[in-house]
Amino acid sequence: MLIRKEILEFAEEMEMKMSQHDDDRGDSWKNEPLEFFKKRLYDEFDELMKELDAPKPHTRKSIQEGADLANIAMMACWRVKADWIQRISENLEKSNFRLPNDRL
Repeated sequence: MLIRKEILEFAEEMEMKMSQHDDDRGDSWKNEPLEFFKKRLYDEFDELMKELDAPKPHTRKSIQEGADLANIAMMACWRVKADWIQRISENLEKSNFRLPNDRL
């Protein structure tokens, strides 16, 4: 799959924002519940809209606010996926599901 140049450039912005907190927060966001991210999405959206609605939006600040919003969206989707995988795993354990030996 070819990833568009614009997506790669924006992903770099997202990573720059995320890495600013590596020393103090690391991957602690992975322990947050979905409700935490839902609230943060509203907050970050408001911050981006304020920037975009400014009489003369500052390009760098707009990009950073967009990256913040995208990072929170990514974290929320990661949480949903992680919870889904956990539920599947628990259901498989409860059902004693095992692959036949010839399928391992």
